[in-house]
Amino acid sequence: QPQPTQPQQPEGKLFDLWAPSPDPRDKFIEKFPEVEKEYLEVKKVKVHKRIQPSLLPAVDVPTQGASYNPDPKEYDALLKAAVQEQIKHRQELKKLKENLKAEPYTPSSTPEVDFLPGEKKNYDNSDESDHETNNDDESSKTYLANVPIKTKAQRNREARRKAAEELHKKKLFLKEKNKKLANIEMFKTEIEDEQQKLQQRAENKKLKQELEPYKTKKLGREKFEEEDIQVLLPDQLPSKFSRVKTNFDPIKDRYKSYQRRNVIETRTYKRPRRRYAQKFVELHSARNYRLEQEKKYESL
Repeated sequence: QPQPTQPQQPEGKLFDLWAPSPDPRDKFIEKFPEVEKEYLEVKKVKVHKRIQPSLLPAVDVPTQGASYNPDPKEYDALLKAAVQEQIKHRQELKKLKENLKAEPYTPSSTPEVDFLPGEKKNYDNSDESDHETNNDDESSKTYLANVPIKTKAQRNREARRKAAEELHKKKLFLKEKNKKLANIEMFKTEIEDEQQKLQQRAENKKLKQELEPYKTKKLGREKFEEEDIQVLLPDQLPSKFSRVKTNFDPIKDRYKSYQRRNVIETRTYKRPRRRYAQKFVELHSARNYRLEQEKKYESL
């Protein structure tokens, strides 16, 4: 019979599987015993996530209608969109010209005020009312002296009238309350409609947040404007791809793409304005040289 083989010893040092994990600072403490233990603590650094400014593609794929041999339906749709865009530009230009032709508003020095009947008299006699303040104080004293004293029967009559009014208000309140209780079904439908509106509003808000990364934001003073649609007229369509003629500028296209994707702010060239007119000064040496050259050519 074959004798049983002895089990092989594992390679490396033996360790306790359930022992507590060693402190990672111990190896540093052995090397740097003079440093305090709290300064050798290994801290976790947060991973900085880069957030994309926009989820729009860097390169826009043109439509099928912009091909050199386009599909008739796609080409008609692209041509229609270009025509609508040009009509919109012309309407804006027409509106701007009409605003420029309008006469400027010149307010009069003394604007006319529309008075209500009986109000103009008080407005004209405002100065006289200031001089009559003293007379009003004297008249108020006489008014207090002429206040009639009510009898007991009159006071009782007023108290009964007030009590009847309060009772009538309570009856109206109870009547309205009973009417509302009778219309519970109507209130239920109103509450359901309100909940449906709130739910629809929450869905719209969620949809707006989802579409936010695909929108162009206004980073500066100017608003981003898309380029006009590039389309060839029917008589300009080439028969071969090698004969295609386009006015495409790759640098301008990349610049617009950065603006569309919120990488840089929208900015256009602003011509610098001079505060004062530029003055031309001719030096004496240049003037003498110019006169000498003129005399030289006149002599010829």
